[in-house]
Amino acid sequence: MPWEGWVSWGRAMLTKAKEKDWPHTSFGIISLGLVK
Repeated sequence: MPWEGWVSWGRAMLTKAKEKDWPHTSFGIISLGLVK
């Protein structure tokens, strides 16, 4: 995975951690990086 992909994943994880909103399904995990 390119560096930019890791940075994007990290930002998505940080956003979800701040919101304390974690996905409950496998599709939710796949779509973590999608814009609200």
